[in-house]
Amino acid sequence: MWKPWEKLSNDGGAPGSESSAIPEEPSNEPTEETTTEPEDTETTTEDTATERTTTTTTTSSNHTGTDIPGLGRQGFTDNSAATCNADDEWVYAGINEDGDKVVICQVGDTDGFYYRGWYHGGALERDVTSRGSDGRSYTMKSGGTVINIDGSTLDVVQNGKTVSSSVFDGVATREPDWG
Repeated sequence: MWKPWEKLSNDGGAPGSESSAIPEEPSNEPTEETTTEPEDTETTTEDTATERTTTTTTTSSNHTGTDIPGLGRQGFTDNSAATCNADDEWVYAGINEDGDKVVICQVGDTDGFYYRGWYHGGALERDVTSRGSDGRSYTMKSGGTVINIDGSTLDVVQNGKTVSSSVFDGVATREPDWG
C-alpha cells in the first residue's frame, strides 16, 4: 500500500509520477494543502520537522565557548579564580553580567571533576560530588553547603535553604576527554 508520507525508492511501490512528486510536496505545497491530507500524514510531517529543529537547536545551544569572550581552553583568561589547574580543561563554563564566572574542570583524562569560580566577588574551588549525564548538571557538597549547577542556573544551598541563586547569560559545554 502506498503511503504518501513515506519516502519511496525508484524501484517499487507507487507509479513514477507519484514517486517523483513526493520530494516536492514538503518544499512546494502550501500548508493548507498539507492540512487536507490524512491526520497521520500531517502529524508525521510535523514531528519530523520538529525533531530536526530540536536537533539543530540542541547543537547550537551547546557552545564550544568560542562565542563567550575571554573563555580559553582552561577557563576564563581574565580571571584566574575561574581557570582550571595545571593542564586541566573545562567541560562546563558559565558567565553572567554580574561578573560571575565559573568552570567545571576535568582532571586530566580521568573521571574526576572540580568547580572553580568567581561568584559574588569571591573565589572558590570544590570537588564535584555528582554530575548529570547531560554535561550541564553538577553538584558540589562541602559540610552543610551545596552548590548546584543545572544548565544556566547556579544555586547555593546552606543547611537546606537556598541562600543565593544566579542565572548565567552564557553557558558552554564540551564532552569530557576520556583519553
